[in-house]
Amino acid sequence: MPQTGPDFSKPAPGKWLPEDPKLPVTVEASLKALRDEYDPQVLVAVVTKTEFLALRARLRPPQSVIAKRSARGLLQHIDGPFSQLVARLGELNCVVVKAIAMGAGDVGAMAQTIDNAIKLWQPSAVINVGIAWGAKPGQQKLGDVLISTHVVPYENIKITPDKVEFRAAIPSAGMIMRSRFSELEAWWPPHTDDCIKPHAEWYPGGIVPHGDQDFTLFLGPMLAATQLLADAATRTKLLADVGRNCVGGEMEGWGLYASAQRHNITEWILVKGICDWGDEHKADGYQPLAAATAVQTLEFAMKHESFLSGIPRIRRGAPSSITAPLAAVDSHTTPPESKSSAGSSKMIFICCAATDSKGAAMFKDAYKAAGVQTFVEHFDIPFGQPKDAVMVRALQLSSAAVVLISEQMLVEKETINQVAQLVRAHKEGRLAYLLPVYLSMTRADTEAKVKRLSVIDQQPFKHIIALAGAAHLGEFEAGALTPLKLESTIKSIVKAAQAW
Repeated sequence: MPQTGPDFSKPAPGKWLPEDPKLPVTVEASLKALRDEYDPQVLVAVVTKTEFLALRARLRPPQSVIAKRSARGLLQHIDGPFSQLVARLGELNCVVVKAIAMGAGDVGAMAQTIDNAIKLWQPSAVINVGIAWGAKPGQQKLGDVLISTHVVPYENIKITPDKVEFRAAIPSAGMIMRSRFSELEAWWPPHTDDCIKPHAEWYPGGIVPHGDQDFTLFLGPMLAATQLLADAATRTKLLADVGRNCVGGEMEGWGLYASAQRHNITEWILVKGICDWGDEHKADGYQPLAAATAVQTLEFAMKHESFLSGIPRIRRGAPSSITAPLAAVDSHTTPPESKSSAGSSKMIFICCAATDSKGAAMFKDAYKAAGVQTFVEHFDIPFGQPKDAVMVRALQLSSAAVVLISEQMLVEKETINQVAQLVRAHKEGRLAYLLPVYLSMTRADTEAKVKRLSVIDQQPFKHIIALAGAAHLGEFEAGALTPLKLESTIKSIVKAAQAW
């Protein structure tokens, strides 16, 4: 396909990116002191270095809500492999986090970074600012800014000859956040001295597209997936099949939504500058421009005191940490070796396939509401920690285990080995009880599928099924696991644990 636009491999010409003020950064050890002194209610997340540099160039020292004066520089808090900056953007204090990798599914990427930051800071709103590809090159131009009204997860779909069905919800961004950025259109553009404006030299022929001398905001649904899109034919088909109303696409939105949902945060949104069109000419040249215009948009929105109006302020409790599940049980007065009943430790080991982490999250939340500590491999292993060592320690500190059996579990060798470890621990008396929950299939289906495994792999599942007998904890159809249905299942688990 011939290239009709600018050369994306070369940076956008001109001096338009503001210089980094190079503010000093001070590491503060006390999370509570930072929260009490600066009370940041907005969590701003970026992924790439380009996005971080564009954001950092606009950050200012945070202002104390107690002393009413600004800090001498940016403040940093470090929690294991994660770090956060406390700063001021516009007229509001915020927490800035940078994900370790690009995409919602990468280890240490958006979901894990946001999860950790939410646990620590308990913000009222979560915002992902950065870059995206535009869906309407005939109406949009490079540097225009996309605001998400919804996130459309196009990887989780069912395609038939007649139609395309979404197998996941199409979540809506926070109602108040959507309203604030919708209102922003009436005040746009900002017309400040440092406002970035399009330059004719960025475009072939020296003409700014559409006769527009300012960057434009586009509010609408955004496609989201972990794959990098760089093919015009695929983009065109994708938009025709699932994204006819979409304004663009990106890679981190679904991870941000999932983390916000897990922590009951309803106010979240994506603010993304257009850096390319998702075609074969994709390159890095216009990413700094797109990141800068997105940050400029967010900064302008946060200059208005009404930005957080109507959003309930979070009543903050004691901060938690990425190692909280293990630390909480480590502080238990009863040594693991002396466990003789399910009540001697409140920690429950939840075993599941990676693709069933949504179901595991529901179990985890239900147990948390009941005051019961849990450990799930996909959520509770600190990034950078040796996985095997953490798993062994978690098993030592657990007095019970629940195995979420699904078709995927029966084909994942690593998970089968984990189930075998749980069975061995139960046989040795290190687990007081071990119970199955059948996801997407019945006990009879499970028994039939287990027979297809190797003789060695069959053993742990046969043990669990026989152990529970007919009193297993539940059979759930695909997608039918809900918090309400889970409540009765959790009660059954607790009851079974007491009587085991």
